[in-house]
Amino acid sequence: MMYRVLVFLHVFSAFVFFLIHGATAAVMFALKRERDAKQVKSLLTIRDFATKWMALPLGILFISGIVMGFMGHWWNQTWIWLAIGLFLAISFPMSGFGRPYHDRLWHAIDPQGHAPPTKKEKPFAQPASPEELAGLLAVGRPMLLTVIGVVGLGIILWLMMFKPF
Repeated sequence: MMYRVLVFLHVFSAFVFFLIHGATAAVMFALKRERDAKQVKSLLTIRDFATKWMALPLGILFISGIVMGFMGHWWNQTWIWLAIGLFLAISFPMSGFGRPYHDRLWHAIDPQGHAPPTKKEKPFAQPASPEELAGLLAVGRPMLLTVIGVVGLGIILWLMMFKPF
C-alpha cells in the first residue's frame, strides 16, 4: 500500500512540476516574438512566479523516487542511475541557458532592480533601448531547451517503465 502511495506522489508531483514548468516554457516562446518592454516585464513576472513554485513538486518527485528505489531494491540496477544522471544532465542546460537569459532580460528592463547575471556582461545603466532589447530577446533558445527536455524526459520515462538494465 505504501509503495502505491509513493508511486501516486511521484507521478502526481511530476505532473504538477511539468504543469508549472510549462508556464516557463510558454514564456520563453512568447519572449522570442515580443519587443515591447512592458510585455517582456509581464512575461518575466509570470516566469518568476512559476519558478518559485517548481521546487516543491520537484522535491517530492525526487524524494519519492529515492524512497521507491530503496523499496524496490533497484539501487544495484543501471537503469535507476541512468535516469538520475539524465535528470541531472537535463537540469544543467535548462538552468545554464534559461536562468542567465532571463536574468539578463530583467537587468536590461530594470537595471537598478536586477543585477547583471554575469560579470563579463556589460551592465545597463538605464533600461535597454528597443534595439538592445530586441537583440537580447533574439538569443533565447526555447526550441533547444524544449528538445532537451522532451527527449530527456522520454528516455527517463522509458527507463522507469521498462527497467532495461
